[in-house]
Amino acid sequence: MNRFANKTVLVTGAVGAVGGALVHAFAGEGANVVVAARHEGEGSRRAAELSGKAIFVNLDVTSEDAWTNAVQVTEDQLGPVDVLVNNAAYLHEGTVESIEPAAFRFTATSRY
Repeated sequence: MNRFANKTVLVTGAVGAVGGALVHAFAGEGANVVVAARHEGEGSRRAAELSGKAIFVNLDVTSEDAWTNAVQVTEDQLGPVDVLVNNAAYLHEGTVESIEPAAFRFTATSRY
């Protein structure tokens, strides 16, 4: 099927397991896919392995400037964003007692 033919889909956190499954599914449905992540090597490889039109954009979702750039690159290369999947997350593993207070505050107060 091509339920997303001629649609541009931007997926954040696209190099992880869930993000990878998402970009493959959207590409399989005919979407132009934007692999958005902080890890350029992994992101570029992920975009290259997708069928159809796919690009990588470097995106730290906590940076407003990075968002502006990601949207501009997307529009320049694939057209306007039709679907946004904001899949990016920050994970601090450990117990409440073992996580540094600064990391806890960052996770609790960040604008994703």
